[in-house]
Amino acid sequence: MSNKKAVLFDLDGTVADSAEDLATAVNTALEKLNFPQRSLAEIKTFLGNGADVLIERALPEDKKEYKKEALELFRAKYKENMLLSTKPYEGITDVLKFLKENNIYTAIVSNKPHAAAMEISNKLFGSLIDFPLGAEPEKRPKKPSPLPLLYALENLGVKKENAVYVGDSDVDIETGKSAGIYTIAVTWGYRDENRLKNADAIVRTRQELKTLLEQLMGTSKNS
Repeated sequence: MSNKKAVLFDLDGTVADSAEDLATAVNTALEKLNFPQRSLAEIKTFLGNGADVLIERALPEDKKEYKKEALELFRAKYKENMLLSTKPYEGITDVLKFLKENNIYTAIVSNKPHAAAMEISNKLFGSLIDFPLGAEPEKRPKKPSPLPLLYALENLGVKKENAVYVGDSDVDIETGKSAGIYTIAVTWGYRDENRLKNADAIVRTRQELKTLLEQLMGTSKNS
C-alpha cells in the first residue's frame, strides 16, 4: 500500500467548513420566495451532490417547481458570501503542508461549480493544492461519476493505483470506488458515520488522517 503519489480531497465538509455560508445562501433564496427556512443541521444533510440537488432538497415538497428561481437566488447570494464564514478545518492545513513537504501531489475534486471551487481553494490553501477542480457539467458529469477524479489524476500525471481520495460523504465513497481509488472517509463533515462504512478506511481526526496517509505513502516508521 505504501506507493501513494497523490491525495485528492473533496472540498465542502472535508477540507473546508463551508456549511454556514451555504446555509445563508439557501435560506436567503427560501426567504425571498416566502418559503420556510431550513436549519443548519438540515442543510448539512442536503450537501454533497451540487447546488441543483441542494436546492431541490431544501424546497418544500409541494414547491419543487420553484427550483430554477430558487437556484438563481441561491447562486447570487452565495457568490457574495461564499468566503464569509468558510474556513479550513483545524489541522487540515498541517496535513496539506506535510504532503507538500513529502512531494505528494494534491487536488480538490468538488461538485461545487469550478469557478467557486477554484476561488475557495486558492484563498484558503494557495499553493498547497496543486490542482483544484470543481464541477464543469459541460465537460464531464459530476460525482459520483468517476470522471472528475480520473481527470484530476490525468492532469497530475498519477495512476489511480497510486492515489487516495478523501471525502466526507457516501457520494465521495461511491465516486472513489467507481474510479478504483483507495477511499478514506472523514467523520467531521456533513454525514453520519453509519453512511461511511463502505470506505476503505474511516478517520475521525486530522491526526488520524495524517497518520494513515503516512502509512500509505511509506513515510511512516510503521509502514
